[in-house]
Amino acid sequence: MSLGELLSSLRNLQTQLFSVSVQNLFENQDAETRKRFVAFRQEVSLLVGKLTNAELDHIAHELDLLSSDLKAGIQNLDQSLNELQSALSILNFLGNVLGLVSRVAILV
Repeated sequence: MSLGELLSSLRNLQTQLFSVSVQNLFENQDAETRKRFVAFRQEVSLLVGKLTNAELDHIAHELDLLSSDLKAGIQNLDQSLNELQSALSILNFLGNVLGLVSRVAILV
């Protein structure tokens, strides 16, 4: 299971734990059971937050690694678009920029 899949599963679990039907079930339980439920639900929320931050840190790191290439690619693309002299050049620069961005987007 990838980090993204785990995070997605935990987000779904978190949504379920905060649903009205689950809340109603635990509302009618004894104090100790409600206390354990709330503690576990809070732990899920904390884990979602930590994993989201880890995922964002990883994405930020990848962006840092690619930043100079992205900047150069976007500048070249902008220049080609402004000059409108070569469709092939525009397509080549666009392909390069999209390839770099895709490397980061795959992490999301």
